[in-house]
Formats: sequence, structure tokens, C-alpha cells
Amino acid sequence: MAATDRTARHLELLTETIAAVNSSLDIGEVFELIAAKVSNALDTDACFVYIYDEQADMLELRATHGTRFDDPAHLPRMLLGEGITGTAAAEGRPIMIARAAHLDPRFVSFDNLPEPGVGWPLFLLLGIAYFAMAYLLLGAVFLAIGSLASTVREVQTLSMPVTMLQVFLFLFATLAVSDRGGWMEWSAMAFPFSSPFAMLARAAQEEAVWPHAAALAWQAFWVALTIRFGAALFRRRVMKSGPQGFRKKKLRRDAERAAQVVAGADAVS
Repeated sequence: MAATDRTARHLELLTETIAAVNSSLDIGEVFELIAAKVSNALDTDACFVYIYDEQADMLELRATHGTRFDDPAHLPRMLLGEGITGTAAAEGRPIMIARAAHLDPRFVSFDNLPEPGVGWPLFLLLGIAYFAMAYLLLGAVFLAIGSLASTVREVQTLSMPVTMLQVFLFLFATLAVSDRGGWMEWSAMAFPFSSPFAMLARAAQEEAVWPHAAALAWQAFWVALTIRFGAALFRRRVMKSGPQGFRKKKLRRDAERAAQVVAGADAVS
């Protein structure tokens, strides 16, 4: 009875696979349908469909069911004889492992990270540059906050809204990643405090380099402007120096000169 049911399931799977092949001209959609049908017929949690690339002599993952890979441009590839799947393909026979497949000596994991759009070396350099820009922008803001407060409690009170704004900007930049080319992504890239995060995400997705040169110049402008404003505020409020002190000194000198003129006029008269 069990053999009859197994045969019936196999025939049903074969029929549904043929129907899936004939239902669409999109090869990717066909593979997805096949993965779903096989997973349902065999009652498995996941199914992976590989094709054999004769030129590269490699197996390439083309469809999954029950799990997915976020980067279609960097799907896993393996050699014949590599891993459990590669061994089954090389030997031309099915391999069944009852449990704990990850303990099998033939098991391999997909531990290779997808390469960023701009490549790893430039991506790491951009990461350092954008981190520096974000750090300088926030540092200038906290410098200005420190100059406005006279006690530690006031510093903590004024810093709380800025800290909450940091969290909001990070979430905003995260949401902007999913809005490729939309208003949210452009807004996140244009706003100085979220621009470093949004542009780093763009470096991971696209190959173009010139937008990063423009973004770094735009962020450097705001860094210079913010630092100048924060430093000027710090000098006036804390150091009691700067342009305000210069004006006071000039007024004092003018007053002394006027007093000397008046005294000289009184002496003459």
C-alpha cells in the first residue's frame, strides 16, 4: 500500500512538473513552480533547484521554496562533487540523509558574502569616509548643545531629542533602501544627517562611483558649516571670546578715546 501511494505521488509530481513547464515561458517562474511542487510532494520544509552550467562546469542555484536569497545577482554556485548536492549530481544518484545533514562531512554552507556594487576595497573606503562624516556632523551638534547648557542635567536634557533624532534618521535611511529611485531614497541622500547611511547602502547596491563623490562633497560642506556654527557658539557662550569679545574691546577703546578727547578739551578751555 505504501509503495502504491509513493508511486502515485511520483506520478502526480511528474504530471504537475510537466504542467508547470508548459504554463509559462519564463524559465525562472518555471523553476519556482517546480521547487514548490517538489517540496509539497515530498513534504519537505525547503527545496532548491540547481542547473548545470556546462561551460563553467558548475551547479548554479536557480530557484528555492521555503527559503530565499536576497541578492539574485549573487546566487550560490558549487562544483560537481562539492557538498551533498554536488556529490549527488556527480554520481548521478539521489542521496538521502535522515537527519542532521549539517553534520555530514560532505555538507558545505553558503558562507560567501555577496560583493558590494562598488567592490569591497572601495566599499570599505566609503564606509570609513561616511562614518567620519556622520561622526563630525553629530559631534558639531553636541558641541553646540554643550555651549548652550550650564549644568550636566541641562546637557542630558538637550541631548535627548538629538539622540531620538539619531534613531529616527537611521530608521529613515533603512526604509529608504527599499525605495530604490523613489522620493524616500532621494530625501535620505539629500538630508545631511541621513546621507552617510543612505549613500553607504547605495554603494552596496550600485556600481556607479560619481554619486559618492558628489555626496561626500555635499556632506563635507555641511560638516564645515555645522562645525563653524558650533565652534562659534562654543566660543561665545563658553570661552567668552570670538567676534563678540572683539566688538566689546573695540567699543571700550572708542570710549577711552572719546574720554581722552573730552578731557583734552576741558584742559584747553
